[in-house]
Amino acid sequence: MRFLTTIMIIMFSLSVYSEKGSAGLYTYYIGHESTVSIHGTTNVNTFECVSERDLPRGYIIAEHYPEEQLMLFSDASLELEVSSFDCSNRIMNKDFRQALGGDSYPYIVIRLLETRLDKRMQDDAGFIIATVEIMIKQKTVEKEVPVKLSAPGNLSFHAEGSVSLSMSEFGIEAPSPALGIVKVDDELKVRFRLSIGANVISGGI
Repeated sequence: MRFLTTIMIIMFSLSVYSEKGSAGLYTYYIGHESTVSIHGTTNVNTFECVSERDLPRGYIIAEHYPEEQLMLFSDASLELEVSSFDCSNRIMNKDFRQALGGDSYPYIVIRLLETRLDKRMQDDAGFIIATVEIMIKQKTVEKEVPVKLSAPGNLSFHAEGSVSLSMSEFGIEAPSPALGIVKVDDELKVRFRLSIGANVISGGI
């Protein structure tokens, strides 16, 4: 999950360009140095599956409500290729990708709903909370994702964080490589470190 959070952060950071209730159109891109990985454990060891392909570029519409410290989004969805994750093990790759959808459901779809400041994090201005819908194998689950944000340059951002997912939430049976000898635990953790660039196309749509 190249995590979606990228876009959330861009939009929240660019909120200075929007008046209350107005919507803006933005482009975004994610730098080559960015990484997204899925981490899990088995009864034998731990594993890491890293996305091996370039992260997407695209457009997004955001609506800003500064008094509520809230951004709402339209048409903000990503399709992530299941086959883009490499677990550094041929058998694990096959089993893990098949568990996440394989050829029948080749994409993980992530829809961004909103971003906001969290009152619990007011003492740490670098954090926002993003609400997203994640769809795997046609099953949708809503998650809140805490994201740490920094802005090293004009309209450029670094974002990092993690979110836990349970395969059972999506009706996924955990893979069992090596003829069932290895048992993969239900819980996965998605970690992301992203370098993001953005441009304002238009404001006040």
